[in-house]
Amino acid sequence: MVPAATLKVYEPLDAFDLDERGYWERYVAARATPPRGTLLLDREHGLHSTTATLVTDHEHAEIVERGGVVLVCPHRTKLRMLASVLAFRRSIPAEVVRAFMPEDEVERAAEEIESLRSEHPTWRNHMLDSSWEVPLHWFVAFDDSERQLIEHEDHSRSLRYETVVRAARGRIEHALTVVRGTLPNPAVIAPVAGLEGWLEDFDAAAVLVLDYGDVGRFLPDDRLRRDHTARDIWGAISALAEGDGDRATAHYMVAVERWSGIRRRESWN
Repeated sequence: MVPAATLKVYEPLDAFDLDERGYWERYVAARATPPRGTLLLDREHGLHSTTATLVTDHEHAEIVERGGVVLVCPHRTKLRMLASVLAFRRSIPAEVVRAFMPEDEVERAAEEIESLRSEHPTWRNHMLDSSWEVPLHWFVAFDDSERQLIEHEDHSRSLRYETVVRAARGRIEHALTVVRGTLPNPAVIAPVAGLEGWLEDFDAAAVLVLDYGDVGRFLPDDRLRRDHTARDIWGAISALAEGDGDRATAHYMVAVERWSGIRRRESWN
């Protein structure tokens, strides 16, 4: 399995349209868990052959409760899987893509996504995945005070951040204003603007969670305890706002160096 971090949105039940709200209300009431049985995607259901993927044949979600309000983060398994196929296709040179998957399967993935969007026009992707690392622009949505050190059942540790979408939007908007005014670099602006666009579709009262997931297991305990990437990123943004480019660079490079070793693992693999 490729280690991945996730950025997840948990929405209140009344944020979903009527039909889907009923589905999630029944799901929450039953506290349903994913069945052991899976559905193999084939030519009839989706992809096949070397890129066949196992997914559950029903929609599932993560459920949390905050302040007495039930919040749902749908998995959208098939949608995310198809999107990952297209993203992988864009990430490798055209001349070697056939070594990984037939071109007609890429076309079929695109067609499947369009079909899903036609069938479920109100569906939104509540989860973003990142293999091997946590993208630095994700931290713009969070404050260091929202950082939580998590211990798993196997006694390994990881990190997560949690905030309200309303607060995340405000931080991202402020960060974009600063960066556009002081560092008009498309390579810096585009990822943050993309994050802003993604969050626009969700309820302002929803909860946004950054979960290091299995990526956190690569970091020794002492490094996890010293990891305050959100603080470093906001230190860079604040310094830019004050016109101190050197201090901004220093803060940013602390975050870059922290994650450079993790990125090298992807190249090794």
